[in-house]
Amino acid sequence: MDTLNDNESFQVINRKRARHDSPKQVPNGPPKPKVKPLVLEGLSDEECSNPLTISKLLKEAKAEVAKTVKTKQGKILVFAKSEEAKSKLLKKTLRSGVSLRQTKDRVT
Repeated sequence: MDTLNDNESFQVINRKRARHDSPKQVPNGPPKPKVKPLVLEGLSDEECSNPLTISKLLKEAKAEVAKTVKTKQGKILVFAKSEEAKSKLLKKTLRSGVSLRQTKDRVT
C-alpha cells in the first residue's frame, strides 16, 4: 500500500463539461415574419392519427410544408414554408371533403 509523503501533493482537476459555442450568426436584416399555420379539416379520426397519411396527402398536393403538428384537441396544423406557399395551399383542392383553412385569431 502506497502512502503519501508530506512533500507530495494532489493535482486538482476541474471536471466541467465542455461548452460548445454555436457559430455566431450574422444578422441578415430584419427577422422574417412568422407564417401562421393552416388547419387541416375533413379527415377521419383514423387518418388524423396516422402521420404517414397526412404527409402523403400533402405530397400529392405538391405542397411546400415545413411541418405538421397535431394539437391536444385533435386538430392538424400545417405550417407552410412561406407566405407564398401558404396562399398556394389555400387555393389547392386536396380531395373531396378535405380542406385547409386559416386559423382563427385569438381573442384576448
